[in-house]
Amino acid sequence: MASSTPSNTEAPMKSSMTLEDIIEDSPDASEFEYDRSFMVSTPSPLDAESEADEETAVKAGADMMEQSAVEALVEAGFDILEEAKVKADIDMPGKINVVSTIPLDKYNKFRGERVYVIEEWKSDIILCMHGLDERIIYFFVSRDVLWLSSPVMRRLLVSHAQEYPFDAEDDMEKTCMTCECPEGSRAMHLDNEDPEIFLKLLQIVHHKPDAGLLDANFDTIIRIAINCKKYELHQAILPWEQIWVGKYLKHILEPGYENWLCIGEVFDVEDKLTELIDALAEECSITYEYQSSGRVYVLRYEMKVFVDLWPIKYLDRVLTERAVRVQRLTNTIKELNNILQSSQNICSQEACKNLSYGSLVLSIKTAGLWEIAESRGSWHGSAIELSNIMSRFNFMTGRNLWPNHKCHFVALKEKFKAYTREGYNFYSVDWSGFGLSEDSE
Repeated sequence: MASSTPSNTEAPMKSSMTLEDIIEDSPDASEFEYDRSFMVSTPSPLDAESEADEETAVKAGADMMEQSAVEALVEAGFDILEEAKVKADIDMPGKINVVSTIPLDKYNKFRGERVYVIEEWKSDIILCMHGLDERIIYFFVSRDVLWLSSPVMRRLLVSHAQEYPFDAEDDMEKTCMTCECPEGSRAMHLDNEDPEIFLKLLQIVHHKPDAGLLDANFDTIIRIAINCKKYELHQAILPWEQIWVGKYLKHILEPGYENWLCIGEVFDVEDKLTELIDALAEECSITYEYQSSGRVYVLRYEMKVFVDLWPIKYLDRVLTERAVRVQRLTNTIKELNNILQSSQNICSQEACKNLSYGSLVLSIKTAGLWEIAESRGSWHGSAIELSNIMSRFNFMTGRNLWPNHKCHFVALKEKFKAYTREGYNFYSVDWSGFGLSEDSE
């Protein structure tokens, strides 16, 4: 009967065996080399799982910290941007004195006012405007819009590209010594004495017009027309032009609207300018000059009207026609004085001759025109003013004393009124001819 007691030949079972002991005791241990370094470097499954959990936790913590930092920066950025908007209205394109939040660097060296005609990210060129008062303004605009709107701008852009090629690598290294604005592909320099009006035109061509232009005053329209002519923007502002012409053309002959002469060609109303020239020739004085400024003006109904904006051809026409009208009137005074002074074949009554000539001389001297009557002076005022003075001459005849008196003086008086009114000269008149008989009434 076999015994259940272990045989003395069996190896005793170790109370605590390691993985190394098990491998050494394995019958297949001789078939492979045991790498003890593997034992040292390989963690247990439990240790590996713990390490993975730790790495995951660290990574998650880092992500949370990074996200929190980004959110904090974004929130701080929004706060700064909102504060800048409240302070400078940066989100309003086309506003003068806009302040940029972009930091200065070698690509962004601006020393002046920045005006966003369009949003900065849409702008591909900057117009650097140098005013006469050393004012510098940077207009952020579209090159394509300028190219299509204005032949003058197109030529400037072409010459600008030749001087500073758009594909040059070192464009931004070139700077203007006046304003430190980078030259090249992003900046083009212009000289303009009226940047506010230039801005209004830029807003029109970029389809961001100022609503106030619908009710612009006449002075603003004049300044717009001058800039339109300078940059050949007639077609670009055509819809607006029709609004302005409809509002102000009906006043063209009224005082205060004389500068239609300088904008008539721009707005294509030359046919109306003839009427204005006739009115000015009748109502304007000779030209005067301010010694301090050198500006030239005429007087129209005692108001100074500066003519420095008038085209020379129109100014010459006004002054020439005025001179002709004044000459006719002054000749009338001279000739009438000579006729009455000679008193030949006009009236047989000595009392009538003395009354007529005496009353005429008194009227001429009272009006301050005696030097003109004697060809020793000239008239500097308007033709209509001289005509009105002459119409008030107290030219008397014998009929004022004797109602039934008839002589040439009666007809002469009526002719004088007509010639004064019409401005004819007397040199071509034959006073002994028809209408001057003693039977005239």
